Amino acid sequence: MHSLKKKDWDKIYISLFSYLIVFKILQGYCFPIKSININTLIISLFTPPYVMDYIVTISSCFFLQNLYVRFQSLNDLWKCLPPKLVAVPGQWTNIEIVVLMENTRLMHTELCELLNYFTRGYGPLLLGFYTFSFITMLIGIYFIVNDGPLTAVGSIEKHRALIPLLVHLQLFAFMVSIIIFVSSVNDKRMKMISYLRLYQISNLQPDIKQQIKMFMEQISANELDRITAFGFFDIDLNLVTSILVLLITGISTMIQMKDHPIILQLNYETKSFLVKVFE
Repeated sequence: MHSLKKKDWDKIYISLFSYLIVFKILQGYCFPIKSININTLIISLFTPPYVMDYIVTISSCFFLQNLYVRFQSLNDLWKCLPPKLVAVPGQWTNIEIVVLMENTRLMHTELCELLNYFTRGYGPLLLGFYTFSFITMLIGIYFIVNDGPLTAVGSIEKHRALIPLLVHLQLFAFMVSIIIFVSSVNDKRMKMISYLRLYQISNLQPDIKQQIKMFMEQISANELDRITAFGFFDIDLNLVTSILVLLITGISTMIQMKDHPIILQLNYETKSFLVKVFE
């Protein structure tokens, strides 16, 4: 993941919200509302894709990318130290090495604290985002696969099924984007421990040896501090597999139960609602 400048983020903001506006217009064209009133207006505004999904995704990725850059800068700063952490006459003294190591360790601690603040602040948002996105995808894809009401309302052509399909692809892309950013930050955060393990501690000066031991203990203690969805589940690459498995399992179960009274009632009520709104 490369560092993004402010103008790059501005382009992303403009592009995504332009896409949202165009998509809403296309959605309104393909699924015209029968009569305009306060209820239908709310329905049209608060149907997938949700504006909140864009806000949560963009803001999360923005803060995570900033943390990524700071951890990367910290790793680059560590590379400035002399090889084997041995004083170099005319370039590095033992005191300068110790001071830089200590400052790097303290900055690493502060960045880990910022990561914890992000988890506490965005944890509830991410929990709601992933939960409702998963439910939306599960029910929506079930109707698409089962040729249900989303593709069979009145005289709507089959090609209009692309609209809900694009919505679910977008939701999945947003979910994966946040996961990728989080994984990149975690990789950079733990990269420092690979540098520390390269040194032969027994051959180092006592004060440098002490700094490495303190740094190792600090990183080991922070290793358990992961970005989570309010503590319910970790946000990492394993979550992608879990989402796919749960989606496939859930859709398969719903298809197998399509003749169950509850599923039949769900199909009927959803179809009746869509007919009432869009026909």
